Amino acid sequence: MNRKPTIRDIAKRAGVSDTAVSLAFQTNSRLSEKTRERILAIARELNYFPNRTARALRSGGPVSIGFIVTDITDPFYSRMIRSAERIALECGYNLLFAESNWDPDKEVQVVSSMIESRVLGVLMCFCEKTPKSMTLIEQSKLHVIAVDTYPSSYHGPYVANDVESAGYMAAEHLVSVGSRHPVFFNANETMSSFSSFHLLLRGFSKYLREQGIVFGDSSVVNSDITIEGGIQGFSRLLSSGQRFTEYSV
Repeated sequence: MNRKPTIRDIAKRAGVSDTAVSLAFQTNSRLSEKTRERILAIARELNYFPNRTARALRSGGPVSIGFIVTDITDPFYSRMIRSAERIALECGYNLLFAESNWDPDKEVQVVSSMIESRVLGVLMCFCEKTPKSMTLIEQSKLHVIAVDTYPSSYHGPYVANDVESAGYMAAEHLVSVGSRHPVFFNANETMSSFSSFHLLLRGFSKYLREQGIVFGDSSVVNSDITIEGGIQGFSRLLSSGQRFTEYSV
């Protein structure tokens, strides 16, 4: 067959109706499992793949869900994407993912692209540097769930870690092993206002204040979220003369 196979080709080979072929590509269809497997086997033999976009246009509904993360190379986000994609496929949806790379202009661009692609909704890791993307989402009436962290102006549904408690627990651990001069390595000055870093530091300093331990601005080192940035930040700490507790595990 030189041309692309169609539903009609499969229906003719399987001895069923065009409707039966369409139903075979749907989960939980009314077809018997035996008939469905026979139709799908013929489709594979003919190298036929259903056009989901065309199906969406006929049904009037979207078939994709968007997922926008800040850094796709971060193992934390890549694991989330993998899980989201598995669940979306099980429910009959595609997952379109993109990254903002912490760039507010790129975030607006990828949000616009998701809206233009007519996704059902979007899972959103905000870079928190511009309100424009949120404005676009609201204007388009796109369903959105914030993931990981979210700006203080956001009041919609979210799935996030309790990072303030994590900072509190980290300080509690340091004090329990004898630290009396703890130092907090933060993100760089640009990213330190990001809600996750802000809340982490707030929880960290809260516990120290409760214990009567002095913890000022000089005990916060703005470095980076990379290994290289951490090395540079620690080098600056050593050369500054700032007192800090050092211990071996």
